[in-house]
Amino acid sequence: MNDRDPCHLQVSSNPLIRGVWVVLGLFFVVLGAIGVVLPGWPTTPFLLVAVACFARSSPRLYDWLLENRFFGPTIRDYREGRGLRLRVKIVALTFLTVFIGYALVRGIPAELYWAKVVVFLVALYGAYFLLRLPTASARERR
Repeated sequence: MNDRDPCHLQVSSNPLIRGVWVVLGLFFVVLGAIGVVLPGWPTTPFLLVAVACFARSSPRLYDWLLENRFFGPTIRDYREGRGLRLRVKIVALTFLTVFIGYALVRGIPAELYWAKVVVFLVALYGAYFLLRLPTASARERR
């Protein structure tokens, strides 16, 4: 798949600027990958920023991320306005609930009630954000 759209790829002519964009893109890929294993940590927003960085620096890395078998379909669905697949939403909400629930009940000491409130509010916003996104159907992806 080659999702190169001339209005999306704006590769800088300055090699130093391209290098900065590549480093930033790789940094955001790492942050997105952390979100795969760390509940409550977003994945898709970081990967979308990485795609934007690669669009300004490296068509090869841009294509790599969009064609990546783990991240590519989610990024393409989101960019094309289809939202997230139901399975992605369910897994994200399940992990969010389990890990935040553990943090609130056992992980954060009772005397740090303010931390529990902050963690709960951040988790509530994360769940709200996920639920508000459109849900991509398998039929739309074909």
